[in-house]
Amino acid sequence: MLVTENDNREIVLVHEIIRRVDGMDEISANRESELIYTKQPFLISLILGYRVDLKTENFELVTKCIFVIWEYFKSRDEVLRTKIIEEQFDRIHKRNFHLVRYFESETNEGKIELLKFDLGKLNAKALYVGVMNILRIPNSLRKGESETIGILLVGMKCLIECFEELTQNAYTP
Repeated sequence: MLVTENDNREIVLVHEIIRRVDGMDEISANRESELIYTKQPFLISLILGYRVDLKTENFELVTKCIFVIWEYFKSRDEVLRTKIIEEQFDRIHKRNFHLVRYFESETNEGKIELLKFDLGKLNAKALYVGVMNILRIPNSLRKGESETIGILLVGMKCLIECFEELTQNAYTP
């Protein structure tokens, strides 16, 4: 897979977004949360669901990922007009879950080809890599938590794909 000039621009953009989210104070985070609640309330539902299921450290990382994904997509009109809904997320999650199950049965060569194919369909590759880096911060990967991190990566990929559907006008609830 070749890295294009556009990929390089996206990497810089994602790095800047992560830096901005890292620097958010409480007032900015609350203001952004209110905007999310108004424009994409499903994200608040996701955050609340993760709050129940995760240890504090992992919850904070997931919340950061959701804010980074939101910051990446929020300037697009479709994202402000059309809301992600649970059925859309569930449909994409089911597809990704089946892909993971299929992936587990593949040979190493098959896994590489499957990853290339699946990630090749993702427009926001740099964003996904940024999310992967956030979730793989060494302190978050304690013994026995690698499965949790894998599940979270799939969830964040699903969220990115939901936003991509909105921006490509491929999904109308």
